[in-house]
Amino acid sequence: MSEISSPQGIVNVQWQEEKAADDQEQKRQDPPASKVAETYEENARAVSDHITILGIPVELMTSQVQAMIGGLVSETAFLKSKIKRIERKSEGTEGPLLEGAHFLNALGQSLNQGPSAGSVSELVLVTVNTFEDIRKSSGILAANTVLADVAAHIAESELPASPVGLVGGPMVGALLTYKEAEGLSANASEETEPTATADHVRTILESTSYTVSGLDMDLSFRVAAARVEPGQSALHAIGQVDHVLRS
Repeated sequence: MSEISSPQGIVNVQWQEEKAADDQEQKRQDPPASKVAETYEENARAVSDHITILGIPVELMTSQVQAMIGGLVSETAFLKSKIKRIERKSEGTEGPLLEGAHFLNALGQSLNQGPSAGSVSELVLVTVNTFEDIRKSSGILAANTVLADVAAHIAESELPASPVGLVGGPMVGALLTYKEAEGLSANASEETEPTATADHVRTILESTSYTVSGLDMDLSFRVAAARVEPGQSALHAIGQVDHVLRS
């Protein structure tokens, strides 16, 4: 007869979710919070985020440094413009830029000689509206560079201008001599020729850009013109056109 084994207790096996095991495993894999914080601190020390302007840290960009940089930029632009004018002179595309008394002397000589038969002469004066703004923001070199560029544009245009130069202050002057029958505008009558001439010169000057402290900018101008007579003095002619300019 087979033996009956003595009874054994039933083992109660409880089902455990695998998530618990996964959590334990994740805890073993994840670094402790202190280690994460330390890693972030090391990364923050390794990355250097500095803002610079022209290679100078922004915290060192004081008003004195800005003024120094602005002066250097203006001087560089002035020298570049002067080099361009010298190159154009060497190529024979531009005459000498007359200033002050030299322009007055050249203008006086032209007025004493008078235009050829059948020709008339008009004196044109140009002022840059924003000359003082340029001088205050970018310096006198930048402002004078603009005036020299304006004179160069007039000399290099199709305008029959000679002499061309800097009258003084923020003003450029040019003596235009042309055949009376031709004029500078097809619709210009004898009464409107000076106005038509001024508009024509303004259109030429406003059709190009000018360099101010290394940046190309569009400028606006005030232009006036008046017919001058042979034998008229240079100062009298300038005063006559300046009155029209200010009126």
